[in-house]
Amino acid sequence: MLLSFNKKTALITGASSGIGAEFARQLHALGAKVILVARRQDRLKQMAEEFNGIRSDSAEILVADLLTTGLNDLERYIEKEHIDLLVCNAGKGSFGRFETLNRDQEEELVRLNLVAPLRLMHAVIPQMKKARAGSIISVASIAAFQPLPYMSTYSATKAFNLYHALGLRHELAEFGIKVIALCPGPTATEYHTAAGIPEEWSASYHDSAVDVVRGALAALGRNQAWITPGFRSRTLTFFARLLPLDFTTGISRRILSGAVKCLDKHAEKK
Repeated sequence: MLLSFNKKTALITGASSGIGAEFARQLHALGAKVILVARRQDRLKQMAEEFNGIRSDSAEILVADLLTTGLNDLERYIEKEHIDLLVCNAGKGSFGRFETLNRDQEEELVRLNLVAPLRLMHAVIPQMKKARAGSIISVASIAAFQPLPYMSTYSATKAFNLYHALGLRHELAEFGIKVIALCPGPTATEYHTAAGIPEEWSASYHDSAVDVVRGALAALGRNQAWITPGFRSRTLTFFARLLPLDFTTGISRRILSGAVKCLDKHAEKK
């Protein structure tokens, strides 16, 4: 069951590629006006031109870096404009031995994955409560259910995204506001390359962003608390929740340690 987004406004962060761009496409196809937020102006302009060519005045772009003053600007925009659906998708990852990772970049990861969605939700909720309607999709990950050695900061932020969304869901239900968490597994996006995961150790399968977003919007229509699209990802999540956490974390360490050794070999060659 898909909700009708005709004459609704959806704001999507991280909209220039991957899951965010697919949210924009599918929401626009369902009748929404889409507000596209990202750093890469050229990609946003291209998408907006495509959407506005299909339906005039149906797309707007906001070029914003959520790690700088762009977050303040976006908060002010949200407080002034009417938003029916907020999709908190912008995020980043990292991979490697924690002490070797750039500390400033790890802090940026926390701010982008955790602080930015917190502040944007805080900005949009008052107007949704006043309207007694609205929806929020928080993009987490299957990593939310499982601590990941060598990706400890990333998995911790995704756990925050999941638990924060679930808490707000129950807090805001009486006001007619839907909050769901999207917890995808490996998806065909730019994430793995940007996070520094060796190509040969990237997952052997990737769900399509089309299927991930289609599943998320269907879950929103059902008012489902959280969703992990894809059979393999659902299976991984099931065992992560069923088995003792320390046990599954140990298995993850053994699997991911091979990727770290691969990184070491690449570093030696340089």
